[in-house]
Amino acid sequence: MGVTMVSSAAAESLTSPDLGRLAPGSYSFSVSTDEFMSSTFGQAFTFGLAQDSTLSMSFTGLDVGAALLTRNQFNLSTGQTDTTLLSRLMVFEGQTYDLGTVGATPEVGVAPPSYKLMLTAMPTGASLVTLNLNVAAAVPEPATWGLMGLGLMGVAIAARRRVA
Repeated sequence: MGVTMVSSAAAESLTSPDLGRLAPGSYSFSVSTDEFMSSTFGQAFTFGLAQDSTLSMSFTGLDVGAALLTRNQFNLSTGQTDTTLLSRLMVFEGQTYDLGTVGATPEVGVAPPSYKLMLTAMPTGASLVTLNLNVAAAVPEPATWGLMGLGLMGVAIAARRRVA
């Protein structure tokens, strides 16, 4: 799935296009660097997730940059939006970076969290910087599978005793 995002001419502030809720899959987002005559540019991407997911990303068209991943969650008890820094990375062209597992369900509050990936970088001279984002469905930990198995065994034993 390819989407081209072109930032605004105001290079001083990061634009933040909303990419919507991303389902598991691979996504590619391109940012035009033509309007940035300075040595650096910035872009932010806002998105939600359809389910708990593991994120990884890579970039092309940049020498070196910095990426920040934050989670925004409405806190029902305070009535404010809490922002949590999840990852802060130095990024280099062609390297793949694991951002970890992030949730689609609210931790506090009533609305699903949204995420913002902010990128500031020095372009290589290419007219596009491309973010490749891989969203994979999260896999339960072994302890989760073990507890589920124990629960199923308990249900089977209870049903067997009831029949006898």
